[in-house]
Amino acid sequence: GECAECGDAQLVPGILSVLLIFLMIIPLYMYASADVSKQHLTTVSVGLTFGQLACMVQILGVFRDIDIEWEEPIITILNFMKLFAFDLDLIKAQCLFKTDNPVVGLFVTLCMLPAFVVALACMVLILRASGKKGLNLDRFLNSVGLVALVVYISITIALLEPFHCLASPNGKSSVASDPGVVCWESSQHTWLVGLGIIG
Repeated sequence: GECAECGDAQLVPGILSVLLIFLMIIPLYMYASADVSKQHLTTVSVGLTFGQLACMVQILGVFRDIDIEWEEPIITILNFMKLFAFDLDLIKAQCLFKTDNPVVGLFVTLCMLPAFVVALACMVLILRASGKKGLNLDRFLNSVGLVALVVYISITIALLEPFHCLASPNGKSSVASDPGVVCWESSQHTWLVGLGIIG
């Protein structure tokens, strides 16, 4: 990537991501509180299709990042699909936290799913306190599993990036996604590998 100064425009993706997380809670709650036995088969099929589509788009995004010189029309298709992939680098955690530390970026990536789960749990508790029912523990866990399935590939890629090192002409190796981090010698890489293992 290229280095660019953080301005107001670079904060927009992070803010939009947080808003999107909260906006996604509403349809997720509706999905989780619906009675599965009373849903039409077409509704279930559409839900399954969207889940498969989300996985396919992420996989095509991974193909785009592979160090292969793709030919037309494949490169155009892969570039188009990259727009819809859950690219966690778009959040610009470095701009939100005013530091260009890859450890912070990976930590924010790891905290996204738990933050979403906590937000969903808070919404469920607030609705239960107000007297609404319909979301039991099983349905809550199904909702968490659905979200985890959708973002699984993106999070897995982010967790494996610290282990992808490329050799340099000086005899050392650096992380492919962040060449400023020297593999197996720097404290940043130690933290990245630790977070990758824990994640």
